[in-house]
Amino acid sequence: MKKISKTSGLVPPVLHSGTDCCAEHGHRDTLDGSAPLGERKTKQRQAIVEVLRSAEGPLSVQEILLACDGHLGIATVYRNIKLLTESRQVQTVSLPDGTQRYEICPGRHHHHFQCRSCGKVLDLEGCFLGEEPLELPGGHRAESHEITFSGVCAGCRKKSTH
Repeated sequence: MKKISKTSGLVPPVLHSGTDCCAEHGHRDTLDGSAPLGERKTKQRQAIVEVLRSAEGPLSVQEILLACDGHLGIATVYRNIKLLTESRQVQTVSLPDGTQRYEICPGRHHHHFQCRSCGKVLDLEGCFLGEEPLELPGGHRAESHEITFSGVCAGCRKKSTH
């Protein structure tokens, strides 16, 4: 069990020792665009899955709509996102500002980075804290964690230097 002190810095990113984060949390390890029992596989659901699969990080419903080039309505996207999260093929990423985004259930635990300039959210591979549970100051034990770093992305940094 890793101990975190008030003065300890971040450790280098490491992947959890061969564990499948989503499998540990009951998520499906394959993504085929199928739906829970009683629901049929649809072209709309498959389009949403492909958009999420090709993304660099979690997407908002509006970003999913834009990526689908107006071929889907907002109600269709919400309905399918709900089915995909219920079937544990997609997970919700709640950002510190309260907004929700969605991503394909990853095979490994990871963190996110949100650009304060353009708003883009990116996946960061690996974990900066190590494996749970973590012993925290004050006798607390963390059993899971989600971290979203914020700052300026590489693209926005390039734009500001030109």
